[in-house]
Amino acid sequence: MLDVALDNDVDIDGFGACEGTLACSTCHLILSKEDFDKCLKQNPMSLDEIDLLDIAYDLKNT
Repeated sequence: MLDVALDNDVDIDGFGACEGTLACSTCHLILSKEDFDKCLKQNPMSLDEIDLLDIAYDLKNT
């Protein structure tokens, strides 16, 4: 999502503050369980992503 926003000059205040370095969680998405599972099959979460979710603001269960 961050890449899509940056590639299309979408200006969302605070979005992508760390420029994709996995340091801020401002570009995290909330997906349905079905979509989340599909994404995981093609691209498993890294340990850095899992760690970042521990400190993400307003985290929701998928």
